[in-house]
Amino acid sequence: MTALRTYRLHGLSISSPVRLAAAETGSAPDVYVTVDRTRSAPSVRGRVLADFKSPHGHRLTVTEAATGWHISLPPGVEVIADIPLRSLLIFARPDVDERLIEVLLAGPVAVAVAVLRGGTVLHASAVVRRGLGGYTVAFAGPAGSGKSTLALLLSRMGGALLSDDALCVDTAPHGVLAHSGTTASRMRHGETPLDGATEVSESVDGRWVHPGVPVGGATADLSVIALPRLSATVEEARSSRLGKTVSLAVLDGMNALPGSLHARLRRQHFEGCAHTIGSVPVVLLDVPWASDLDSAQVARSVDLALRSVVDAGEDA
Repeated sequence: MTALRTYRLHGLSISSPVRLAAAETGSAPDVYVTVDRTRSAPSVRGRVLADFKSPHGHRLTVTEAATGWHISLPPGVEVIADIPLRSLLIFARPDVDERLIEVLLAGPVAVAVAVLRGGTVLHASAVVRRGLGGYTVAFAGPAGSGKSTLALLLSRMGGALLSDDALCVDTAPHGVLAHSGTTASRMRHGETPLDGATEVSESVDGRWVHPGVPVGGATADLSVIALPRLSATVEEARSSRLGKTVSLAVLDGMNALPGSLHARLRRQHFEGCAHTIGSVPVVLLDVPWASDLDSAQVARSVDLALRSVVDAGEDA
């Protein structure tokens, strides 16, 4: 464990003794984390709000009880939270690697807390492109769709990673705000051609971790949501804008807290998506993808396609 630090994740300031792959902040904490390796979590009975089992066999269950919230994670790690979700007590067996606690806290636990506190969190990775003609794009899609890869490639050509794999969005008077999240891209082995990548490490759960360039701010104005479709038959990236009805249906299925069973959580996500598509275009993005392609060439092609979408929206 490290000294207490406060990190910015999905619109929350989280004080934690566990190091997180997120930007530090001097803001007063919204959430306080403590870790107990000496006891087992108390038994909790209540209403199951979300229950999800990953293809790799890991299970995430969120339960609402009279005394607070219970988040059950892979064997050996459980979280008890108070009703206002200001205090998180993580119970971890002594044999659980601390790096796994770091991954779980910055990932599914932070997402669950943001959702339970009323946030809309998309299964998406986001990049901020600065400078003249800059924009902020969210690549949304299921696991393996290429969202983390494309976000990393854009960040490597002068962008900044706003969040990887999960993106909290809020409506604002001038549009939609995207909140900063994790600042490293985590990808499965063999998922992407990352020629020239440096400082790559392997995480405790078997992912390649590429440190991103932090965005340097808490939020960014979201310009476009892109649904990547990797293709070996296209030579240049091209986009096609989706209608409102299709956009809403697609984003409604991009909940970063999967397995949401309770009607309140489903309605909350649906309404958040409806507000989002009122201001932000959603496009299907065909991306050239083959083993012999240069990743920088792919990134430039994607950048041009996205700039055309943003420019078209500004001219409308």
